[in-house]
Amino acid sequence: MDRGLLEAMQRQATATAGKFDSQEVANVLWALATMGVQADQRLLAAMQKQAIATEGGFTAQGVSNLLWALATMGEKADRGLLEAMQRRATATAGQFKPQNVANVLWALAVMGEKVDQGLLDALVRRATETVGEFIPQNVANLLWSLAVTGERADPVLIDLLAARILELRGRFSAIQKRQLHQWLLSCDLGMMSGASLPSGVARVMQEMGAECRQVFSEQSTHESRLQQEVAAALRRAVSEVDIEEEYRDPRSGYSIDVLVRRRSAAGSTEWAVEVDGPFHFAQDGRTPSGSTLLKRKQLGQLGYAVVPVPYLEWQVLTSEEAKQGYLRDKLGGVQCGNLPLPPPPRTSNAQQVKASSIAGG
Repeated sequence: MDRGLLEAMQRQATATAGKFDSQEVANVLWALATMGVQADQRLLAAMQKQAIATEGGFTAQGVSNLLWALATMGEKADRGLLEAMQRRATATAGQFKPQNVANVLWALAVMGEKVDQGLLDALVRRATETVGEFIPQNVANLLWSLAVTGERADPVLIDLLAARILELRGRFSAIQKRQLHQWLLSCDLGMMSGASLPSGVARVMQEMGAECRQVFSEQSTHESRLQQEVAAALRRAVSEVDIEEEYRDPRSGYSIDVLVRRRSAAGSTEWAVEVDGPFHFAQDGRTPSGSTLLKRKQLGQLGYAVVPVPYLEWQVLTSEEAKQGYLRDKLGGVQCGNLPLPPPPRTSNAQQVKASSIAGG
């Protein structure tokens, strides 16, 4: 669509937002998200305000479409809107189709929002009633959402979904297999904390776990310029460590942007430095996405000291000294066990710094 027309339509919708009913609000946001258009912030604010005002008119489909649209556009929803939509979703949950159930949970997970317990209970009941109608996308989105939010659904539903996975085996896309892997990993890591593993999950692990992990591990990685800058600064900031970029964790299949490993007689410490660019956050640049939160959580459960380096924090560091100090503070703030922070190099001579880094592995 012509950009000028889109801008004109967004201005008009903003000016007349107070006259929109709930379906029109949902339709506008859904249309923009479907076209891959970023909503003007004034329009977004007006639509969210009107959605709250017309809360009672939202159907199950309307709630699902609105939350899906906000998540797809990478927007951080207003607290008032989230509360209103969760209330309305709870009230209309009995009318939800499988796609509605999955989309609402997926949207909240993508936005990094906690699911209200009343809503979760209502959606679990509805999913249990309609599980036989779930298609691969519904199954993968719902289970991935549970992995992100950390919510524990009814074991009965989990077993039913596990059986559905095996019924649909062969129909899952690569993206959906990667989602299933992260869910299975979440279940596996939960066992480490004493949680029991439902029998259905064990069957999925046995029959599809290796396949899903392989697909997950085969994702291509791209070393950004920002990542290269951070890795180079790390090598200058600390010594007596091994530094490896794009390290593949053998258990999970995750690619760690920069692994910093220090070995000593007392043991070893592994810092997983995650260099997070704009795509790791909502449009505000500060709220981590559900995918980012899940990776951080699971790497932590695997025993890494996770060190996020958000791009907005890095951009304000204008000197090499500031960058190195920032990274030393970051590593020191999440150190594991009793091992101290690796010391800085003893000299600023570039050649000796390089030699020290190579000697460290």
